[in-house]
Amino acid sequence: MYAVWEYNPEAHEQRLRSLLTTMPDTQSHPRSLDESSAGEYRCYNCGAFVTQDFARVFGNNDNEVFGCLDCMDATAVRTGGAHQSQ
Repeated sequence: MYAVWEYNPEAHEQRLRSLLTTMPDTQSHPRSLDESSAGEYRCYNCGAFVTQDFARVFGNNDNEVFGCLDCMDATAVRTGGAHQSQ
């Protein structure tokens, strides 16, 4: 017997939001993972702090994030909107 997995959009959005934490904006511009010091990952669209895991999962091949849950809805992030510039 196989288990049936049901998609739960609320749980998925909660998981996405858990990848994103808030932090005061201490930099005048967003920086990619390659240019930043440990723990400082930012959205190029709005400058919000994102976690390393968020940048790795939703960013482009250089771990640059062009959208986050502060400036996009979860569906846009999930469908790849965060890994390309607008």
